[in-house]
Amino acid sequence: MAGISFRSRPRSARRSPKSPPGVRRGFGSVRVDVTVGATSWRTSIFPDSKTGTYLVPVKKAVRVAEHLETGDEVWAQLQVADL
Repeated sequence: MAGISFRSRPRSARRSPKSPPGVRRGFGSVRVDVTVGATSWRTSIFPDSKTGTYLVPVKKAVRVAEHLETGDEVWAQLQVADL
């Protein structure tokens, strides 16, 4: 298992991440707080121009704690950070 894997945020998600002016960072990333199951962490999500979605990096420690495997559907709560 790699140290970090990326999950794409589906197009069918209700809302696109909207960030106030000045919140976007390098490569169009947006700093967010993420919760999956009982695990929360702060990271940046990155736009993926090929799929029109955002990529959410998920560390190995999170995947292990939440029993996530490659290909699993993952429900995550994201909130724009640093407001």
